[in-house]
Amino acid sequence: MQIIYFIRLTVRNDENKARMIPPLKLVDENNAEYEASSKGWAVKESIGIITTLNPGVQKKGTAVFDVPKGHVYKLKISGGYFSAEDTLINLSPK
Repeated sequence: MQIIYFIRLTVRNDENKARMIPPLKLVDENNAEYEASSKGWAVKESIGIITTLNPGVQKKGTAVFDVPKGHVYKLKISGGYFSAEDTLINLSPK
């Protein structure tokens, strides 16, 4: 069985030129990584996989994931396509 996560977030470009929003992923307790759902485009205000932000611009939106039920997930966010940095954010589902 699977569940659908709708994660509301704000993304901002702090660079001095336009940048694409890097892929968002969910990571479970076994370090399995899940990419955003291809069906997410149908959700109002979804953050797409090919979205570019100009310098100093931010975008609020929703990332959609379909993942197996029964796991604990964290949101993995990258510093960008050219960055080796990433961070994990604990999720608190409602």
